[in-house]
Amino acid sequence: MNTFVKCTLIFALFVLTLLQTGCGSASLQGATTNSSKAVPTATQPPSITSSAQASFTQGATFSYQIVATNSPTKYGATGLPSGLSLNTTTGQISGTALTSQQVSVQLSATNAYGQGTMTLVLTPSNSPNLVGTTNNCLQGAPPPTAAAANGLTQIVFCDDFDSLSTIDTKATGSAGYNWYPRSPWNILPTSAYSVANSALKLSTAVYTSDWGLASGDAKTGAGHSFTFGYFEARINFNPTLGPNGPGWPSFWSVSANKAEFTTASPYAELDFFEAFPQTSPGNYYGAFGGTIHDWRGSSQTGYTDYINSPDEAATGANWTQWHVVGCLWLRGQVTWYFDGNTVLTQRYSASTVGSPAAVNAAGGGSVPVGVFDVLDTEPLGMVLILGTGPAWPMNVDYVRVWQQ
Repeated sequence: MNTFVKCTLIFALFVLTLLQTGCGSASLQGATTNSSKAVPTATQPPSITSSAQASFTQGATFSYQIVATNSPTKYGATGLPSGLSLNTTTGQISGTALTSQQVSVQLSATNAYGQGTMTLVLTPSNSPNLVGTTNNCLQGAPPPTAAAANGLTQIVFCDDFDSLSTIDTKATGSAGYNWYPRSPWNILPTSAYSVANSALKLSTAVYTSDWGLASGDAKTGAGHSFTFGYFEARINFNPTLGPNGPGWPSFWSVSANKAEFTTASPYAELDFFEAFPQTSPGNYYGAFGGTIHDWRGSSQTGYTDYINSPDEAATGANWTQWHVVGCLWLRGQVTWYFDGNTVLTQRYSASTVGSPAAVNAAGGGSVPVGVFDVLDTEPLGMVLILGTGPAWPMNVDYVRVWQQ
């Protein structure tokens, strides 16, 4: 074979080899990129290049994409707030953030050569609740410690008081509201309550027996009533206004059966919190009042009122600041809480006089066996009530009920 032919064959074989193996930058079509061959695998660990800052709105949808160099095969995110989750394959963080606090999240991106990390700072935007820093009605929000310990982790009733829309302002008695102004005696005028800055303000001009707004209508029975659960409200008030008239800031409940059908007896009343003075009208001396009432009798013959004793505890609180009052009602036991701390406990059963022993509120006389058991057997449950005395305003940030 002559030299020319030999060289020509060698050159042809060389070109064919290049075309078959993808080596080289040319093809039969000229100077076009070979798109059939993947980019060579990285030989360095990933480096995260996405932003180290992101903002979120509590209760709103959130999304963040982890971006990194060198083809990560797995992503990580440690310290995500409740409600957010990571797709470890794509690096997408998404969900609905339930917190209202700033959070630092440790991000990671990993490939065969190592791992790259970065701290992502998540900062909340303005909260929808202008009083505190939390949207208190979000499902999935962490329950109070005492509620969680007893399996009461679901919010079954909540009002953050962002508007008057949850109040039956026209006293229609129709279903669909959280609060009703009709009591067994009268209708609370609209001038006695208002909503501003995500808080309810109650301020009556006349004595209403501390019955302001109730979770059920006393005439139609529409609304909400409850048996067992954890009940809480965040409130404040000026403690110096007790002398302005009878009554006091209160968060309490009464038999729905009694509210709707006033002749019911016996019937229960459970006071979650009362700021009652020693005499009314009079100065409030700072005690936390928490009482079970077992009412027996009738308006014709008179009522006997059996109560737990003690039914008050000192707190030393500054009530011009916000405080959370709570009450855990389980079968046979009621426990009251102030800012998450236990202040009172009462146990009872169908065969005892209570522990501690109940007393007659009027003094003297014996206490019947089974006192307070009516609370657990109310046929229609208990209606929640927010109320206060004349010219003694009470502010309410939220009310929540937790059950299983």
